[in-house]
Amino acid sequence: MLYANEGNDYALLNENAVVEVNIGGRHVKSPRRILNARADCHIRQLNDEIPDERMSAQIDLIERLTTQIFDCVKEHPEKLKQIRQFLNYYLPTTIKLMEQYVKLQNQSVKTENITEGMQKIEDLLDKVIVAFQRQLDALFESDVVDITADIRVMEQMMASEGLTEKKDFA
Repeated sequence: MLYANEGNDYALLNENAVVEVNIGGRHVKSPRRILNARADCHIRQLNDEIPDERMSAQIDLIERLTTQIFDCVKEHPEKLKQIRQFLNYYLPTTIKLMEQYVKLQNQSVKTENITEGMQKIEDLLDKVIVAFQRQLDALFESDVVDITADIRVMEQMMASEGLTEKKDFA
């Protein structure tokens, strides 16, 4: 499981800040710059333990989305507040469920409860992927608003100076 202690959220803004996390049952003090590498590594390790190709593809995508989210916040620390729920609940719970999936799949006898538990986790991963994609998309929402405004102003200026046809903007 991965989580940032509640009071340390703003410490994540500092590249050299030490963040206390619990990854794979081990308590680790980690500089922020390697925190996302540790999460990615743990997700990859869990993925390596899951032979199902569909699950593996889903976990690959979750890993890539997680990396993109961390990279975006690393480049724009002011967006950290936007991923607080992702960082404190969605990501650690997803990792926990993947750990439970590995534990269930490694049982020598597959009972009804084991099979049902595994199926529920498999079914949830599609929803997790959509949620992680939306989280990443939300990080770029204000950028798109700024881009749209910049384009609109530029089009209007070019049209007002006769550099383009006036019908290019409404």
